[in-house]
Amino acid sequence: KSLPHTQLIAGALNLMPRWYIGSILRHVDFLASDVPGIPVPVSLGGAAVTMQYAFGPTIGSAVNVTLLTYVGTCALGIDVDTGAIPDADLFYDCLRAGFDEVLALADA
Repeated sequence: KSLPHTQLIAGALNLMPRWYIGSILRHVDFLASDVPGIPVPVSLGGAAVTMQYAFGPTIGSAVNVTLLTYVGTCALGIDVDTGAIPDADLFYDCLRAGFDEVLALADA
């Protein structure tokens, strides 16, 4: 139900100072975003774009995971504040294991 308001909310957030947004998110552990990407092949400067990668800054939170699609493929951008999660490699391994578990259920 909030989808029609997304642009309005994003526009308002873009007007706020970054330090203020960061101070609000300082008590948030995990941010997740789903960004619809381009559904058809495109080129940039004459070269075919083969993939798009997402990046979502933590802006004060511990983790930001952003999903971005491009021509039917999903890419995850995972940004971790190593002050909040000192063993980022273990965190990534746990995320991967969780995704592997979910994908195995889909295959079953």
